[in-house]
Amino acid sequence: VVYLLTIYKPLEWILLLSLFGYLIPSGLIFIRVINREQGWKEPKEKEKIPFKEKIVKKVKGFHDFLTNPVVVKICITLFFIVFIPSLIFGYIFANVCDAQSLNPDGGFNIFMNMISDLGSLRYTPIPKFLDDAAMFSAVIMVPAIFYLKKHMCTAAQLKAEEKSPNTKGKVNKVIKFILSNLGLLFGLGAMVGFFGIGFFSEDLGGAVDSIGLDLSGIGSHFFFSIWVFGCLCICGLFIGIFVVMYPKTIKERYQIEKIHWVLFSVLGLLMI
Repeated sequence: VVYLLTIYKPLEWILLLSLFGYLIPSGLIFIRVINREQGWKEPKEKEKIPFKEKIVKKVKGFHDFLTNPVVVKICITLFFIVFIPSLIFGYIFANVCDAQSLNPDGGFNIFMNMISDLGSLRYTPIPKFLDDAAMFSAVIMVPAIFYLKKHMCTAAQLKAEEKSPNTKGKVNKVIKFILSNLGLLFGLGAMVGFFGIGFFSEDLGGAVDSIGLDLSGIGSHFFFSIWVFGCLCICGLFIGIFVVMYPKTIKERYQIEKIHWVLFSVLGLLMI
């Protein structure tokens, strides 16, 4: 058999497929026998769940995963570990690694250059360092945004205020619903822009624009730069208004007892 395999290669694949064709069903039967010997019972037929309910259940499960405090804590920690050092090391590399040959002006200057310049070959030999960090950070910050929205306004809270006999409770329900969801919407929009500035870096964005694929008319990278900062500002505005109007709700949601609710109002004003 070994001799035949050396002179006729297709036999090797035939033998391999035959082996798997024998082992896979044999293994499944073997596992089934062991399970029966250990008292394993055949599962009953599952009740047919409507397609809509399946989708709702999966979406809820995914949302619960995103807003899990452990997941959020890991994501925020990774953000500080990845993105902040990428700025620091990017600045160091831009001014140490033969910066003069890349840029006659003498490398990256924090007073003269934009942050995006750290993602360009004109200023640093490793532009992907910052670009990839921006894309990675945009993805891992999504759970934090959903977690923030969850603690601003929950479905249970809205139902409780809906049953409130006074008009004020129903008005608060509408205001909280609008502010929290607009904050979520623009927060997610900011992460799309954050990913965009990393993907369409100054170099790649310039190349895309040069072949006529720029649909914005202002440059791909510049477009996403405006997008991310604009969405962050609007997101901060809605969240700030929410915090100013309902500081006690925020304090209760985050279970912060040592800080007076007035300080939350001040924080909200700063965000606005």
